Amino acid sequence: MGGQKNIQTRKSPITARTQNNEEQKSSINSTEPTNAVSSGVTITPNSLRDLMKLRNRPGVQYLAIWGILFAGSAYMLCLSINSVWYILVLMLYGAMLSVPAYSLSHECAHKTFVKSAWLNSTVNWLSSLIYLEEPNLRYAARMRHHNFTWQKGIDVQIPFKLPVTFVA
Repeated sequence: MGGQKNIQTRKSPITARTQNNEEQKSSINSTEPTNAVSSGVTITPNSLRDLMKLRNRPGVQYLAIWGILFAGSAYMLCLSINSVWYILVLMLYGAMLSVPAYSLSHECAHKTFVKSAWLNSTVNWLSSLIYLEEPNLRYAARMRHHNFTWQKGIDVQIPFKLPVTFVA
């Protein structure tokens, strides 16, 4: 006993994730309502299954609408050069480029944008490059974030120190 050293062991990410899953299971069985329960939102398992089904058509429609709106905003930008509307139209053009491209990149990183693997991959590459991100690195970062969400020291996308306080 006197010769033993006090060695602190560090938990592996797998152990930390397993403990976090146990905490989540116990919180699911708690009596505290979740946001969905407290807001009165209910969904049947069949409806959820239908919502989770991957299809190509909604994604292709989204791309077509985005393409039309983006082309329209680009055309409006060309027309507004040397006018008082230029700055406003430039902001619209930037929003039409960046916001949909980010959501496309995000969904493609999850591989949930469309059912077709090649279309998902192509859109992932194009939308990620708009943000000057390498798509494979983005995919790896998303998966690491979702495997270790909100775990201190492991989740790479926690934007602030935990626990959050209002003290500077």
